[in-house]
Parts: sequence; C-alpha cells; structure tokens
Amino acid sequence: MTANLESPFPTAIDKRDLIHDAAKQRNVDLPGMGDAFFDAGRLSEALDFYHLGSDLERVRRVKDASLAAGDYFMLARVASRDQALVSEAEWEQLGDLAVGAGRLHDAVAAFARIEAQAKLEDARAKLEEFQPGGGPLHAPGSVQADLEPVSDSDAEGAE
Repeated sequence: MTANLESPFPTAIDKRDLIHDAAKQRNVDLPGMGDAFFDAGRLSEALDFYHLGSDLERVRRVKDASLAAGDYFMLARVASRDQALVSEAEWEQLGDLAVGAGRLHDAVAAFARIEAQAKLEDARAKLEEFQPGGGPLHAPGSVQADLEPVSDSDAEGAE
C-alpha cells in the first residue's frame, strides 16, 4: 500500500484497489479495516469493507448508527445489498428521527420509500416552511441553519 503519513487509513487509490481486487483482499483484515473506519465515524467506508467480508453483524452496527442519526443515505446503502435488512418499521423510525433532527430531506425520502402518505405530507410541509422558493435547506436548530450567510457587502468590507 502507498504510504499515507497523515492518516492511519489507506489512500483513496489503495482503498479502491482493495475493494476491487480479490488478490489484495487476502492480505488485509477486512473486518478490522471496517472497524477502524467505523470507529472514526466513516460509516460509508466501513460498510464497504463489511460488505466485502459479508459480515452481517457489523453491517447491522452501521444500520443501527444510521437509524440513530436519521441518515437515509447510509440506511439505503445498508439495504442496497439486501432489502430484508431494513424493515418498513425501521424506515418509518428513521423518518421520525430525521424529522426530529431537522433532516427533512432524509425524512421525506424515508416516508416516500414506505409510502407513509400522512407522514410524507407532514415532512414535506415542514420542509416547505424552511425551503419556500429555494430558501434555507435546513430546519432551525440544525448546525447548517445556525450558520449566518455572508452578504456580498459584508464580504467586500472584510477585504
């Protein structure tokens, strides 16, 4: 592997090679590599290595973390290998948690996936409150909503 002195993780190219080259995988502890990514909060990369090792127990750890965060993208990645890994009730749970976390796009996607019409309409209405005509994408209280936009005149005065 290529040396990456600033990170304990393989470079992007080494990661790509590991994921797509079975011969290189023989010399690597795939679950251990996935665990390192998981512990660093890099769930998507952890899932790549867990899928390679067909480690269902560790895939479920990613699923649980995705549910807890209300993260539609990651839960969809878990389900991409086997739809049976994520129940309709778990999609609904994710949607509810996403609404509470201000992740309204994730909530809309989760409710649409299971065709929970009432919750889908509610989530869309909440999203519309914060995004009418292209307004802010995030609900009040979320990290993104708390960032103050810089106007052109403020930016010019800072120079």
